Amino acid sequence: ASGVSPPPTAAELSTAVFSESGTTMNSQFKACSANQLSFTPATGTGVTDGVVDVTLDISLAGTDKGLVYTAALAKVAALTGIDKTFTYIVSPEGPTFCDASGSCTLGYADSPGEVSVYYNEYGTDPTTNVHEVGHNLGLDHSTLNGEEYGDPTGQMGNSGNDNGEICFNAPHTYFLQWFSDYHEDLNPTTTAYSGELVPTNDVATGLIGASQDYILKISQILTGSCTDTPSNWISEYDEDCAYYAAQGGESYCYDWGHLTDVNGVKAETACCICGGGSTSPINLYVSYNKAEGIHSAMNEDYRAAYGNAVTIYSSTPSNGLSALLGGLTTSGQKYTHTDWDGSGNDLIIELCEITTGSPDTAKVIVYVNGVTTASCSSTTPAPVASTPAPVASTPAPVASTP
Repeated sequence: ASGVSPPPTAAELSTAVFSESGTTMNSQFKACSANQLSFTPATGTGVTDGVVDVTLDISLAGTDKGLVYTAALAKVAALTGIDKTFTYIVSPEGPTFCDASGSCTLGYADSPGEVSVYYNEYGTDPTTNVHEVGHNLGLDHSTLNGEEYGDPTGQMGNSGNDNGEICFNAPHTYFLQWFSDYHEDLNPTTTAYSGELVPTNDVATGLIGASQDYILKISQILTGSCTDTPSNWISEYDEDCAYYAAQGGESYCYDWGHLTDVNGVKAETACCICGGGSTSPINLYVSYNKAEGIHSAMNEDYRAAYGNAVTIYSSTPSNGLSALLGGLTTSGQKYTHTDWDGSGNDLIIELCEITTGSPDTAKVIVYVNGVTTASCSSTTPAPVASTPAPVASTPAPVASTP
């Protein structure tokens, strides 16, 4: 369009997406999945190493990014004989990738779907690329303290590092089912848990033992109830959801439901009394997050709290927006979820010990106080080494350059 092209050449774009040398979109997905998901260049008329150039019949200056999406897809649809699964569009400068509030994005994608779009030079940025293709696979963002991109422990949050060497958090990895043999599903009201968790790098490189776990999913059975989300919501006037209920509920929400917290979340979105909150059961996910190897590119500001920690997340069963709830870094430290499943009893997740080795491990116990029991003094079986079996690679995206 107007003779303008994005800065990556076709060869540079192909390398950034498909190469297995260095950190690319393809190499990171292969590493994080233990070779169970990979991308190869599409083929067809006019396609060179998975890339095809298209010229749009629109002016780009100030154009909404959605028009670029529509125009580029129309051009790709007109091409014949191309074997592809995903379409990867790189836009040159000109279109606006910002909304009316001034919030801008480096890329966006159908979720789930097969199309992702990148602004200019970010078409070759591995962090942006893996994040957007993560949306194509059905993953949503992951929050911390109500901030939409706040979770620093995975690609769908705030990794804070452009080299792309970070995988997905526990709820998202569980959803992808790459390592389902090492997932443990737990109903803590009937069974307590005592076991060893192994971090991402050691799982993906085959160091995990048969008796060890990667992700612990703790299922909440409760249905029909509502949970204030986030649970620690406080308005700009220091009023929580309980205050709204005490002040008259519906009538107070009618007048003041528009008030937000520091992250811009409104009372009418966060508080059950105001018609917000979550009415779905919330599952917790527990993993041992260690910033190393293929999972090393973690935001430096969060390494002390989460870079070598047992991390706890929440997510709805439908794999909605996930949230990092906390991290345990020292022996004896506990995470408590009050009134688990409406039982009146608290769920306890306790870190017993972190041990450096091959693999690294974190011993964890989980129980519902007064209902089930577990102790850090109980022994854990020795690991037996096993290696995940690879699955055939996935057909590749066409990288479309308007």
